Amino acid sequence: MKRFLCLLAVLMLFPFVSFSEETDPIVGCWYLYYNKSTTPEMESSFPGSDIVISIYQFSDSGIVYEMTTQVVNKDGTSSYSSAGKWAKNDYGYTVSIIGLGESTSYIQDDSLLLQIPNAASYYMKLKKLYPFNPYKDYVIQ
Repeated sequence: MKRFLCLLAVLMLFPFVSFSEETDPIVGCWYLYYNKSTTPEMESSFPGSDIVISIYQFSDSGIVYEMTTQVVNKDGTSSYSSAGKWAKNDYGYTVSIIGLGESTSYIQDDSLLLQIPNAASYYMKLKKLYPFNPYKDYVIQ
């Protein structure tokens, strides 16, 4: 009887132990890649840069970090800093990034759509960046 009660207690606690709170889908890294030779019409958004790679890391604490590499000719400059904050709301997310402003954003497939402030129907699309998996990301051919 004691074994049965012990097993019953374990089974009753199992849902609480195994189904912990999942990470919000926005948590992780999202990237933007600009190449002046491909889209020279966007040069005013990236003044003086030939290539820009920005990775926005959305932490589970609500802080957004930005890792950026800017290339001019053949020289690159890297930076890493806190760039803003995010919070979940009824419609998706409120994202506030320095230099871009605060906007409503949402996730669609593998993209994070950041609304351009003062342009309600325009969004900047950031792509999801997945971590390297040493167990699945090697290929033998």
